[in-house]
Amino acid sequence: TDLKIDRYLSDKLKTVSQDELISVHIWYKDINQNSVEQLVENECGFSKEEIAIEYEMPSVELISSYKNGDVSAKTEMSNYMQRTENLRTKEKQRTDEYVITRRNVSKSKYNEKSFEISNSLDIPEDKIIFRSEYAPTLIAELSRDEIERLKNDRRIESIEYYFPFESVDEEATDEEKTDSVIALEKDISNIVKVNDTLGLTGEGVKIGMIESSYPDKSHYSIDGANIINRGSNVRNEHSIDVARIMVGDTDGIAKNAALYSARNSREYRDNYEFDYTQFEWLLTQGVSVINVSYGLEASDGVDYSHTFPEKWIDHLVAYHNVTVVKAAGNDGDEYTRISVPGLAHNVITVGSYSTKLTSEVTDDCLAYDSGWVNSGESGDYEYDAIEKPDVIMSGEITKTNYIGESIREIIRVSNNGGNHTASGTSYATPFL
Repeated sequence: TDLKIDRYLSDKLKTVSQDELISVHIWYKDINQNSVEQLVENECGFSKEEIAIEYEMPSVELISSYKNGDVSAKTEMSNYMQRTENLRTKEKQRTDEYVITRRNVSKSKYNEKSFEISNSLDIPEDKIIFRSEYAPTLIAELSRDEIERLKNDRRIESIEYYFPFESVDEEATDEEKTDSVIALEKDISNIVKVNDTLGLTGEGVKIGMIESSYPDKSHYSIDGANIINRGSNVRNEHSIDVARIMVGDTDGIAKNAALYSARNSREYRDNYEFDYTQFEWLLTQGVSVINVSYGLEASDGVDYSHTFPEKWIDHLVAYHNVTVVKAAGNDGDEYTRISVPGLAHNVITVGSYSTKLTSEVTDDCLAYDSGWVNSGESGDYEYDAIEKPDVIMSGEITKTNYIGESIREIIRVSNNGGNHTASGTSYATPFL
């Protein structure tokens, strides 16, 4: 049973008094996922495997006749495209119904099991810091005797010491830039191709965003966007920048998407803690992807390995049909480090690349300060065979009042109309 307790908690238990409370992460045996699937299938009337609808691709002969300008082929191809659009619409409706139903069923089952465990072990509600509705997780302040009872319970898989974290926005620099440098930083990619040529605008998509603040919806660049903030009053330019890249009125990559904004706001013993409730609120709103241009640094003396928040997010992605995209951080010039929760296996961790201020793409490389880790040991930390980032994107950006044909030319205009720039994995992440 001692294997259930991590070494930090084991050390802590040796130094505390009998009645002193210790904050711990509790991971219990998961609910029956097969049973959840069956309940969802019964409610929806179709299984997960039946969401996709098979259809036939147009024949080589039809495509050839269409290219040669055959009138009947054009009519047949037009009918084919309409049928395909109808089938894809039906697929999306099925997907949305399945995801929402599965999340609702899971919430019911997790609440049922977590209350069963806390009640049977006599853990009072005022000692519960967090009760997950989407994962087999409880966070509580417990005495040594209560931890001992947990350790001996077969339903409990692990108990870990609960460390606080320190908050950090993943923006590296913010400085003045000349017009000549602005021109050099233009990227060969452009959103015109995404929006106008491919017709992809984010219509019908729900995006989640975790920040240290909420985007100001009255800002001219996003005042026409569909943004739902969970709270109000706490705002900064960083969150406006990230929101504008995704859903900006004129230059957003997915400007017709609905953006749900949550703030990592809970404080714990003078440090910011990982706010599980914000992620779960986004899941309840039905988002399909969550952008995290924000990170947390572990306390001094804590290994930068796979932390409890990362284990928890891995579970969310695996079972609740959500994609989490996380900024790698900007400590690459000083440390081999990825900010929390960027070491999660199921999270897409995004680094940034530098153009070296040239128009050539052959000299582009990982930005000198972009966070990264290799598998195995590095310095004092062990990364459990995790290699990050998973992908690198444009993160060295120039902020102006429009994007035009450049993905790099973004966002912030100062009150006097001058341009300035910022860089970092914060801005690489929403592009992806």
